[in-house]
Amino acid sequence: MKRATTFLLMMVVLVLVSQTVPSTAASNPTFDMTGVWKDSIGDTLQLFQEKDEVNGIYVNSVGFAHRLEGRYVSQTKAKLTMIRRTRSSGCETTMTVDITANSANSITLNSIAMENACGLTVGQNFPGTATRVQ
Repeated sequence: MKRATTFLLMMVVLVLVSQTVPSTAASNPTFDMTGVWKDSIGDTLQLFQEKDEVNGIYVNSVGFAHRLEGRYVSQTKAKLTMIRRTRSSGCETTMTVDITANSANSITLNSIAMENACGLTVGQNFPGTATRVQ
């Protein structure tokens, strides 16, 4: 009985892990997101890509600093976690960000608040686009 329980537990863990691991397509992204990107209000986002991992920093002109990290989940889409910090108060909140590489020089972003904090509510949505400048 103990072996059957252990085997069943191992199978459940394998299924859960397989659902959270990026697809194999993510190991060979179509575009390299490394660079400096300008958004629609003129602020810049810096991204660094290493294989399928993407990290970034975005400090905007309206008082917020953002740190991003995540991975490609398909050849053109990355899912990231973002910490958004209000620069004046230090208040931090967690968000998710989907970045789609439309071309070598164009990305679409969609940020969603994951908690009620720092003036944001869960599910609050911030769509945007950016163009590579470097």
